[in-house]
Amino acid sequence: MDEEYKSEEFEKLFTEEEKDSSKPVVQIDYENIEDRWEEIATHPQNQYGTYVIQDDNKTYVFYTSNHDNEGSNLWVTILEPFEKPEPNKIEDAKGNSFDIKEVDGKRYVLMGSDIYKLDISANKVDKISISSDFTRNLQSDFTQMFFEAWAKLAENFYDESFHGIDWLETRKYYEKFLPFVKSRDNLRTIYDDLLGELNSSHLGFYTSGKEEETFYENKSISTGIIFESDSTIYS
Repeated sequence: MDEEYKSEEFEKLFTEEEKDSSKPVVQIDYENIEDRWEEIATHPQNQYGTYVIQDDNKTYVFYTSNHDNEGSNLWVTILEPFEKPEPNKIEDAKGNSFDIKEVDGKRYVLMGSDIYKLDISANKVDKISISSDFTRNLQSDFTQMFFEAWAKLAENFYDESFHGIDWLETRKYYEKFLPFVKSRDNLRTIYDDLLGELNSSHLGFYTSGKEEETFYENKSISTGIIFESDSTIYS
C-alpha cells in the first residue's frame, strides 16, 4: 500500500471528529430566566457557597449563612414536592466555607481544618478526630512564600513599568538575604523592604504562624514601678 501524501495528512488536521450523540447536550435558556428561578435562601446577612445532593424526591441544598447572628455555620434547605422549604441549621458545623465529598457511599464535610461525617437524614455532622506527626522546614516555607508573593505582584501590579524599577532585578537583590531568614518576622522585614522599593501606597505583607505564639507566659498584677525611699527632701 502506498504511503499517504503529506498533503492528505495536512488535511486531516482540519477534519472535525464525529460527535458522540450518546452524550446529553445541556442548553440553558437565559431569556426571561429571572421569571423562572426560585430563591433558596431569603435570609438577611450573608450566604456563601452551595452544594446540592439529590436523594430520591428530595433535594438538599447546603450553604453557609450567618443570618441567626451566631456566626457563620453550615445550613441546609430541603426541597421536596408539596412541602415548604425551610432552612435547617447543622449544629457543630461552624465556618465560612466548606467542601463535601462522597467516598464509598458516605459523605464527609471539610470545614476549616476539621473533617466531619455528614448524616443528611439526621441533619447533623460528627467530627472525625485525626492526628499525624510531620517534620516541617520553616526556612523552605519562607523561601517559597517569598517567591510566590513576588510572582503574584509581578502578574497583578497595576503599573506594568513597576513605577520605574526593574522588578526582577529587585527580587534578585532581596533573595540574597533568604539564607539568613530564621523567623517569620525576618521574612516580613525582607518582603516589606522589597515592597517599599515600589514606592506605592496600600501595600503590605502579612503572615503569622503558630511558631510565633508564646509557649511560656508570665502574668503579674505588679505595675512594674520600683519605689525608693530615703531621707532626702526636695523642694
